[in-house]
Amino acid sequence: MDWIAPVGTIGGAIVGVGSALLAERLRWRRERDEQWTQQRRTVYQGFLMASSRAHSEMRASALRVGLSESERFGEIHRAIDGSQLWQYRQALSLTAPSRIVALAAEVTQALEAIRDLLIRDPSITGDRFLHLRAMYWLKNADLREAMRSDLGMSGPPDPEVGHYRGPRLVP
Repeated sequence: MDWIAPVGTIGGAIVGVGSALLAERLRWRRERDEQWTQQRRTVYQGFLMASSRAHSEMRASALRVGLSESERFGEIHRAIDGSQLWQYRQALSLTAPSRIVALAAEVTQALEAIRDLLIRDPSITGDRFLHLRAMYWLKNADLREAMRSDLGMSGPPDPEVGHYRGPRLVP
């Protein structure tokens, strides 16, 4: 009977150390998941802001009076290139799920379509521009909703998802 106390002590020590190790592992995993989520949130925010900057700067370049076609070409390309859109798109490919990468590619393609149109025709009031802008906003809203879902954000969905309150969408 002299062996029961030491065995009980050793058993208690094993349970105590095991519990501490398990708790530490769970804490480490939770912190790692939080860091990963924060990293994705930062990249998502950066991409969305770069997309918005690219759109705004392209519009501003198109509105500049007196530019030759080659000057407008350069200004509009610099607007999209200077927004860091491409850098954030690459960062998304390393941090985001494939669905979000695909939606970000659609947003980028929508911006490229706007870019190409504004180079040919700098009018921001024409039907074609308004259509492309509405498509860009819809794709951007879909991307934002997917990002919100990936980050586990709750609350009502983005009101722009699935529709847009702007001009009629003409092909």
